[in-house]
Amino acid sequence: MRPVYGESGAVVAVVDSSGGVTLGDGPGPVIGAVRGMEIFGDEAGSRLVGYVDSDGRVYDAEHEIVGRVEASMLVADKYASRAGRVFETVDAGVLLLLVPLQSREIDRDAPLADETKATVMDEVFEAESGAKRNGVRSRRDAF
Repeated sequence: MRPVYGESGAVVAVVDSSGGVTLGDGPGPVIGAVRGMEIFGDEAGSRLVGYVDSDGRVYDAEHEIVGRVEASMLVADKYASRAGRVFETVDAGVLLLLVPLQSREIDRDAPLADETKATVMDEVFEAESGAKRNGVRSRRDAF
């Protein structure tokens, strides 16, 4: 088991001996796989999300550099900001490619705004119902 440390120093993912990647430091569902120097977005290894070359550069599936891992095993993103720390070079790809992908999916599944709170359209309908009609009778009024 190899932990992958994030920017704050906390464990954000774990790579097990078979190459399976799970989020956090505890057990959980496998979100990706590491095979050689390639990182996959599923357990079976059919959806390539990126790879790490021999110089420590991390590439995404479109062959764009998204970061690098240095000799001290510190990981930096493409803007040279520290992203975390790893034990194996390929784990930098897990940190830069799989962890942000999963956090975006979690944010997308976040619940919507509180349904009990009035929306803008509710306020418009309320204002319209309270407006006077200058003596014009509408169909809603009784004849």
